[in-house]
Amino acid sequence: MMTVKFAVISIGLAAGSEVDLLPFFTARYFGIKAYGKLYGWMFVAFYAGVGFGPPFLGYMYDQHGGYAEGLTYIVPVLALGAFAVLTLGRSPQAQVP
Repeated sequence: MMTVKFAVISIGLAAGSEVDLLPFFTARYFGIKAYGKLYGWMFVAFYAGVGFGPPFLGYMYDQHGGYAEGLTYIVPVLALGAFAVLTLGRSPQAQVP
C-alpha cells in the first residue's frame, strides 16, 4: 500500500509541476513584454498534446494490440523536447549580475 501512496504523490507532484513551470520559464526566458503572446502559444501546444496524445495512443492500441507502436512515435517527440530544454542554458535574467 505504501508503494501506491508513493506513486500517487509522485504523479501528483509531476503533473502539477508541468502546469506551474510553463509560465515561470516563459516569463524567465522571454520577458514580460512577450509573455502573453508566447504563453498563449505554449499553452495551445501543451494542451494539443494533452488532447491528441490519449486518443492517438488509444487508436494505436486498437490497431496494433498494444502501446509499443504508439510509444515509438511519442518517445522521440518527448526526447526532442527534453533536448530543447537542456540546450536553453541560463536564463537572461540569471546572467545579469
